[in-house]
Amino acid sequence: MKKLAAIILTVVMLVTAFASALPAAAVTHGFLWGDANDDGDVNAKDVLLARRFIAGLAEDADIFFKAADVVTDEDVNAKDVLKLRRTIAGLEDAEENNTDGAYKIDEIKIGGRNVARYTIIYPALSNIEDARITAVAFAASELQKYVNDACGIKLNIAYTGDKNVTGYVIEYSFDEELGQEGFAIEAKDDGNLSFRCGTRRAAAYATYTFLEDCVGYRFLSDSVTYLYKAATVDVPSGYFDEEIPTLEYRGIGTHIGKYFPQMKVNASDGGANDASKNGNGDYNASKIGGAVGTTYIHAHSFVYFEAGFENRNDPNLDSVAGGKQMCMTSEASYAKIMDFLYKQVEWRTNDAGQIPGFHYTQISCSANDNSNFCTCANCKRAYDEEGAVSGALIRLCNRVADEFCAKYPMLDIYTAAYAGAHVPPKMTRPDPRVCVCFCCSGCNNHLLRHADECTEAGGNPRLQTQVGYEGPMVNQNNELWMGYLKEWLELTDNVYYWYYTDNWSFYVSPAPNIYNFWDDIKYLTELGVKGFYLEGDADYVNYTTEQLRNYMMSKVMWHPEMTEEEYSDLVNEYLMIYYGDGWEGIGKYIYMTENSSDALGCWTNNFDYPWNEYDKDFYAEHFEEFLSYLDEADKGAKDSLQRSHVETFRVIVTFLGLSSTYERDWLDGTDESQAAYRERYEWLWNWCRNHRGKLMLNSTFIADETKVCGMWNFPSNADKPCDPMNWLLGDDWFGKR
Repeated sequence: MKKLAAIILTVVMLVTAFASALPAAAVTHGFLWGDANDDGDVNAKDVLLARRFIAGLAEDADIFFKAADVVTDEDVNAKDVLKLRRTIAGLEDAEENNTDGAYKIDEIKIGGRNVARYTIIYPALSNIEDARITAVAFAASELQKYVNDACGIKLNIAYTGDKNVTGYVIEYSFDEELGQEGFAIEAKDDGNLSFRCGTRRAAAYATYTFLEDCVGYRFLSDSVTYLYKAATVDVPSGYFDEEIPTLEYRGIGTHIGKYFPQMKVNASDGGANDASKNGNGDYNASKIGGAVGTTYIHAHSFVYFEAGFENRNDPNLDSVAGGKQMCMTSEASYAKIMDFLYKQVEWRTNDAGQIPGFHYTQISCSANDNSNFCTCANCKRAYDEEGAVSGALIRLCNRVADEFCAKYPMLDIYTAAYAGAHVPPKMTRPDPRVCVCFCCSGCNNHLLRHADECTEAGGNPRLQTQVGYEGPMVNQNNELWMGYLKEWLELTDNVYYWYYTDNWSFYVSPAPNIYNFWDDIKYLTELGVKGFYLEGDADYVNYTTEQLRNYMMSKVMWHPEMTEEEYSDLVNEYLMIYYGDGWEGIGKYIYMTENSSDALGCWTNNFDYPWNEYDKDFYAEHFEEFLSYLDEADKGAKDSLQRSHVETFRVIVTFLGLSSTYERDWLDGTDESQAAYRERYEWLWNWCRNHRGKLMLNSTFIADETKVCGMWNFPSNADKPCDPMNWLLGDDWFGKR
């Protein structure tokens, strides 16, 4: 993979590189009408070239056909020559059909040639299996769409070898040496642009990379796409970019059903009952080009095995398991598992039209979301022999792989080292066809690379874990969990990592760990981890920093070799686009709060609460400063969308700020501080009330939508200000944390 510094175009680079201007006669429509030789001017040379072309003395590649066709009848003939002459003489305006100022880029060029001279081509259906052609056809249509949006040129699309194609081409082709998702983009000396693509999603990835690095697009989320304004964008002849991802599996989020391929996430965890849910990371893997990972539930599949495939949609499935695990050693359990797996593949093939090994690559055989493992004599014997609960699980998965993968060699078995099964076995190695996803619940405050810092800090006293199998309980810490991970990596090369990114108890106080992802993913990749599932909740929590963290996680998973400076530059660019010209204060807020949390010791995202993760005194001290940052950001917002982003960020700051200053400014405050507190409290209360269907303070919103924003103790009015932290469950509950 190329060095990331070569592809990140910073704001300054973009403004500088795209600064050249069009001739005064040109207007914003992507090319200059009448400019038959594509030299940026309309003169006698264009008339001469048009006449030579009509007489058969000039080749198709010599003439800019669209520009020469000034009468727009899809031909270059004597009528065009006449109009060109009249235009040069000042008797007509060749630009009369253009729309001035409609697009953000005046011209897109490839090796100095206007992109309007190009046709997009890709292999015909008869050349390669339909699934890959569907994927490359989607990529071609995306390139067509975004080029048109940028400069007003709608490129034609044709099959490779079409004799009617004239001029230059942007050609998609397949190259198996690039693997499943690798690609190479090359602007050739002959003027053509080549996208050589791997066998899976590579065509889409090549397209979005080209649009980002060469055109100036930024795809921040499924709702925010940004394009830098430019006079001319010219991809020079000889431009070459080859990228092959280091990580085979890249997944983000639990509830992110709408995520899109621009983020280059490829994880599949769609439901067996719904053909549209082919991939976590995109909602139509068939169109985009396959997926990597499991199908149906990708973690807790035992409950579905127990219920049976016919009952997979039962809303009360959790009650089937009763908070327990199925037996991992009985023949009855094995029969249920195999019956479910075979029926699942059959359903996906016949009803959903999915190709095993292309639209999904793994089948889940994973324990439920609890640690109540079976204690029958056979299971207990396996635990004792292996020194870990995972021993029985891996034995089961190996047996499933022996039978299932013999019938479906294109699929592997996926299991999660989770809920007591995270300790690796001492005897049994996972079969090469079994992938283990290590679910880590260590410390999110300290970098995984520096796990010894957890030991020095004493670990997390609010969360304990067992050492080994039936060993002593100790405070949660990264040194213990990284030790388990390294043992798994010694047992198998097929290890993924489940990373908890959210503060699951209070989404309104997003975990201050944006800058940790860069080093953690880099370090884990260096250890040998082959993929990541980064669990977030951006579909529900789009008013916090979840969109930013998901964007950054996708970037660092695609380029785990990026430097800290490159990572920081991407964060800053995101903030500038998302929040507007006043973004720097928000950047300072993120940096300050993350630094202040370092002194708090160990905390764990999927367990701890705001004042475990944030320094309450520091927050109170800087609350007014944080609000001033938001005031500046609001002034710098350029449109209503950016202002709405600033407003929703204000929810985070106000919630935490009022909670940190409740005693000081309200209970013990002056008349002035109480008046300010009341005003801010009423604003926050009204915002939450008005956004009850969008705001979620915590996961109880999913379970009980009758409660305002998932807050069980939300006051009926704002007459009596209190600590907003107690809106969730009240003083007694929060005092325990």
